[in-house]
Amino acid sequence: MQTSDQTPEEEQTTLRLRVGQRMLNFLAGRLDPQAHADLLADIDQAEIRKAGAGANAYVTTTLTGAQTLLRAVEDLYADMQAKKVRTTQTGFRAHVVTALAAEINTIITGAADAA
Repeated sequence: MQTSDQTPEEEQTTLRLRVGQRMLNFLAGRLDPQAHADLLADIDQAEIRKAGAGANAYVTTTLTGAQTLLRAVEDLYADMQAKKVRTTQTGFRAHVVTALAAEINTIITGAADAA
């Protein structure tokens, strides 16, 4: 799935994103299964590694998939602001959501600049 502002080389770029496993599962539940089938397949194939008391998921996806995941994180934060809450029902705090968005955005920007 290529957007109009991406070249075929950019679309072939694969990115490896590190996201907490609980957060990744939470975000996957917010995505439309039909519209984002490719990204959800990438999420299903994520490598899970133990990290402290939890686990990190390493997702390998395309540039478009990373942008979709970034939009999901930004939508979550917008929902939190609209509801005027600092913590989701699943325990994710607002500063963690914004830090994840910044990290994904940095990876996307670096990949786009390199392509």
